[in-house]
Amino acid sequence: MALSASGRRSVHTLCKREFKRLFKLYYSKEERGDEKRKVLDVGSFDVNGTSRGSVPRSWKYIGVDLFKGKNVDVVMPGPFEIPFPRSTFSAIVSSSCLEHCANPFRLVKEMARVLKPGGYIFMVAPVNTPEHREIAPIGEDSFVVLDCWRFYPDGFSCLFKEAKMKVIHTYTMRRSSGRMHCWGIAQK
Repeated sequence: MALSASGRRSVHTLCKREFKRLFKLYYSKEERGDEKRKVLDVGSFDVNGTSRGSVPRSWKYIGVDLFKGKNVDVVMPGPFEIPFPRSTFSAIVSSSCLEHCANPFRLVKEMARVLKPGGYIFMVAPVNTPEHREIAPIGEDSFVVLDCWRFYPDGFSCLFKEAKMKVIHTYTMRRSSGRMHCWGIAQK
């Protein structure tokens, strides 16, 4: 079990488990074994764990974020620009990213643009975690990590509907620490 610097279980350990469950629930065994499929992880920069190990092994995983670094395969040219053609990915995951986004509506619309018809977005963001705005060093550079939002199921539903996606399910999960995270599942 992965532990954070504070000695608590990493949010990403719990996210991996839930992402694995969602892939099994929403994609058939044949689909999960299809080597032609790609999954995009939006906000993939490894701060305290990644979602890489939670996606089907046969799928091509691509992590995108605003800055190069550990677990980032492609750097986004801007906060609302995912540099791939329309309908590229079979699935999209995003873990603890949206709270740092100045305009989550624009980002979710951009996620929907690069998702194939029939594909799913699985995302998670905090409900009641403490503020975690900070300056993050990246090599010789640094940048400010914004902390703008907390989310509830109705908020995720609004994000998905604005992006013209079908809301499948939104829910909260409480960690043993008492902190809660909101989960959202939508289909294009």
